[in-house]
Amino acid sequence: MPGEVLPVHCFHEVIRDRYVDENRAPLPGPVEPVGQFLLNSVRTLDDAVSEALGIPLTP
Repeated sequence: MPGEVLPVHCFHEVIRDRYVDENRAPLPGPVEPVGQFLLNSVRTLDDAVSEALGIPLTP
């Protein structure tokens, strides 16, 4: 219903320690209320390791 939807959905992506929206687009900071983005796939873990090592991400 109108007025019952948050203007911004914000989640803390724990593995990368950043805030993202429902599409995993980065946000500049937390927007209350903040949920936890905890489900990770092999791809998410691969991206985190690649970022930590400075290796380009897989497209």
